[in-house]
Amino acid sequence: MTTRAQWISGIPDLYSTLDTARSYLNVAQVSELTGFSPTTITDLLSREPITSPTNPLGALSRPAARIGVNPLYSNAQVEDCLRRRQVNTDLNLGGMYHPLPKVTAKEAAQRGLISVTEIAELAEVHEQTVRKWKARNSTFPPPVALRERDEDGHSGVPFVVHEKVAVARWLRNRTRGTRTHGGRRSNPAAPTDRIAV
Repeated sequence: MTTRAQWISGIPDLYSTLDTARSYLNVAQVSELTGFSPTTITDLLSREPITSPTNPLGALSRPAARIGVNPLYSNAQVEDCLRRRQVNTDLNLGGMYHPLPKVTAKEAAQRGLISVTEIAELAEVHEQTVRKWKARNSTFPPPVALRERDEDGHSGVPFVVHEKVAVARWLRNRTRGTRTHGGRRSNPAAPTDRIAV
């Protein structure tokens, strides 16, 4: 069994060219510039790369270079992280650049629109897992509307809803071919083969 970090595959090692390495930033410097803690930055290395173009951490999910197992980041990555953070302040509820249409609970049910809570129930995972999928995966189906909180149109923050058919398809595709070292699904309890649309 190897204890070598999995993220280093394909990342250039600048150990023999330390002059070049000086043009890069270490974790502490990136932390100071971005406001993310060093733990948050290094924790990204143990996870799947973030593919969402709007997630600021996506710019830092893989280093540009390394010295041994110490990650190094480029100035361009830090600038991209800060740009994404600024862009996110311009997003509307649901994470979209344009306002989402509002629908009643009845309209949402007729159109097959489901909330994060309902997606979590469908996939048999925690709501936070669904929120991570949304934040980290550019292929996750985008939200399509804002659903009122109840039939009476009760005021409050509406639910962001997604198309159930698209979510079910994404869940099935996500688990297809995803295996752990033991040859099992990452979440064997998830009934993705039985998801009804």
